[in-house]
Amino acid sequence: MNILSRVRQTLQFHLSVVFLILVLTVGSVIGWLTYSRMNDVITEASRNLFSLTSTEAVTGLERLYAPAELAVEFIALHDITRTETLSERLPHMAFLAGFLDQSAALSSVYIGYDNGDFIMLVPTSSDEVRGRYSAPPEAFFVVQSIERSPNGGVRSRYIFLDIAMNILGEREQASFAGYDPRSRPWFEQAKASADQIKTRPYIFFTSQELGQTIALRALGSGATVGADISLDTLAASLRKERITEHTELALFGSDLGMIAHPDKRKVVEVLPPSATGGAPGLGRLSIDHLDGTVLPQVARAAVEAGLTGVDDKTLNDRLAFDGEPWRVQVSPLKVRGSTPYYLAIAVPEAELLVQARQLLQQGGIAIGIILLVSIPITMLVARLVSRPVQALSLEAEKIQ
Repeated sequence: MNILSRVRQTLQFHLSVVFLILVLTVGSVIGWLTYSRMNDVITEASRNLFSLTSTEAVTGLERLYAPAELAVEFIALHDITRTETLSERLPHMAFLAGFLDQSAALSSVYIGYDNGDFIMLVPTSSDEVRGRYSAPPEAFFVVQSIERSPNGGVRSRYIFLDIAMNILGEREQASFAGYDPRSRPWFEQAKASADQIKTRPYIFFTSQELGQTIALRALGSGATVGADISLDTLAASLRKERITEHTELALFGSDLGMIAHPDKRKVVEVLPPSATGGAPGLGRLSIDHLDGTVLPQVARAAVEAGLTGVDDKTLNDRLAFDGEPWRVQVSPLKVRGSTPYYLAIAVPEAELLVQARQLLQQGGIAIGIILLVSIPITMLVARLVSRPVQALSLEAEKIQ
């Protein structure tokens, strides 16, 4: 009797354990499959999101360049390219101002002449610009003019215009007299080309900002037209493209020089006199020198993959930074008349997969609840299954 009772209890216990293990195994497999599938789905979604960000960046570049490209085309056909004196050029300032009104990123338009003359129109759209030129409060534009006489004399001055293009005053500016458009890269490249050109990003002589020049040689005259685009506007665009809180984005050139970053301080650096050979100056930072971020590793991965210098390859990779995995993409952005730019996107994997992990946690809680509920159920089922054995044991006892 004692033996049969122990057998009955052991069978009930073993059946309970088997049912619990079965429920736990099925729940774990479902949770693992759910997480793996969700991981794959989010990985694919992240690539699509990276591609969308790249597409929006290309669209932003096109919006940035279009007004300047249009401006130089029209100005190159205008009579101002055939003028010889400042008095002949000033009446055409309203024509130039019309292009500046079309785009906030277009920081100036100008014409350089083969004899070294130069005229530039700059909008005084902020207190910073007014302070740079010491312009009167009512000034809307500043004309920077350089005239060179045949005997070698140079006269450089600022002329301040109001909203109606009336002259408010002028000031001799000897510090600007050393500027010679003929020695500038935009002038030299445009003179050597029959098409519109774009310079590499560089620090503007006048505004000390990182920007790019679009230039075109005016046919039938001794002049070259230029338009400056401030690349600071790209920083605002990148700030809007953050996928997660700690997403790192950067736009850099084939030389690894920075073009845009949500933090403008990571684009331009102050160079000491030892680096400039004179007074302190400004220079472009290189993406592989941005310490404290994952971007240098991203740049090295792009170089190793042979991405820089071509415009038909995209890098998708998984890198480790500070012990944490990151999903990264580097994609080329084609720019007409210029070498391609490269958009680097790096997202912490923990932030990218946060939804998948939340689902996994929720699934684990659900499985735990199911196990708690299944304990009494499995015990009941085990008892029901073992009941025939119990009846058999009772019959055996009667026979004894």
